[in-house]
Amino acid sequence: MPTIQSALVVDDDPLVRGTICAALSGIGIQPIEAGDGRSASDLAGRCQFELVISDLFMPHMDGLELISDIRKRFPNARFILTTGGGGMFPLRGSGIRNLEDMARLLGASLVLHKPFRRTELWAAIKSLESPTEWELRRSSALAARPSD
Repeated sequence: MPTIQSALVVDDDPLVRGTICAALSGIGIQPIEAGDGRSASDLAGRCQFELVISDLFMPHMDGLELISDIRKRFPNARFILTTGGGGMFPLRGSGIRNLEDMARLLGASLVLHKPFRRTELWAAIKSLESPTEWELRRSSALAARPSD
C-alpha cells in the first residue's frame, strides 16, 4: 500500500473543508480542495489522489456518486466518507441497513461522523497506511515543527 502523499478533500462547507485540510497538512499530506462532487470529479480527471475524503451530502453529486465515479478511474484510491446525518434505509434482503453500509459497498474504507476530532481523522488515515509509513509520517511532521 503506497504512502499517502496527497488527498482530495470534498465538502460543501468551507469551514469543515479547511479544518480537514489543516489536519492533513499537519501530518505531511498535501490537501487539494473541492466544494462539491462535480468539482472533485473534474479534479480527479486531471490529478491522481491516494486518498479522497468526502462529505456524503453535497450539491451536484453526492459522496456515494463520487466514490463510484472515482473508483472507476482509480481502483486503488482510498476513501473516507464524512457525514453529519444518520440515514437509515433498510433494503430487504440486501444486507444494506444504512448509508454506511452503502458507502462501504461502493468502496469507502471508513465513515467518520461529524463532528469528529483531528485525532479521529489521523487515526482513520493511520488505519489506511502500514505501521512503518505512519511512523515515518509522524517523525517527519514532528521534525518539521519549530522547536519551542
